[in-house]
Amino acid sequence: MIIAEDYTPIRVEIMEKLLRYPDTINIVGVALNGKQAVEFANTRKPDVILMDVEMPVMTGLEAAELIKASNSKIKIIFYSAFEKEEYIKRASDIKCYGFIKKEDSPELIYTAILNAHYGYSTIKAAHFENSIRTISSLPKADNPLSDKEYDVACYLATGLTNKEVGKKMYVGESTVKKHVQAILIKLGISTSKGIALKLMELGLLRDLDNK
Repeated sequence: MIIAEDYTPIRVEIMEKLLRYPDTINIVGVALNGKQAVEFANTRKPDVILMDVEMPVMTGLEAAELIKASNSKIKIIFYSAFEKEEYIKRASDIKCYGFIKKEDSPELIYTAILNAHYGYSTIKAAHFENSIRTISSLPKADNPLSDKEYDVACYLATGLTNKEVGKKMYVGESTVKKHVQAILIKLGISTSKGIALKLMELGLLRDLDNK
């Protein structure tokens, strides 16, 4: 399901991006404003909603709060041209599964939708820097990871690949993979896609490039 203010251009743009993956994503509907989004969510109950933040009648953030209140299992990804601090904070408070920009690649949008469907967040450090700062001020759980494992986990949480993490840390990809295996065991998760969400739950997520 897609929620967008400007129906024609945005709908076409997103459709073109997402319909490259016809076997995995089924677009069940499009709403033009937040009020329609709430009504649609209550009747069709989509698995994932890609929600524009700024819309008439009712904003995406207001709609998301109402949707989550009555349909807690629906995952919401916010899709915006802006990175305003108040937007990001409210999105975090609503427990969204992503906050991506309209300029982001089709691959990122596709990945964000699939991640949300399986219960994982798509977090780009640049978009969630303010949320990370907020999390940094909360009491931290004991960190079960070694220093190297922790760095690998934080980099993976920003969406980097194993190869990209290796370049950041000046180690080989095979070394990163070994760290990932240890991270999954220590955090009690099954795939690397769950690292970001787990670090957020523990209050351990950090933006290492801006620490």
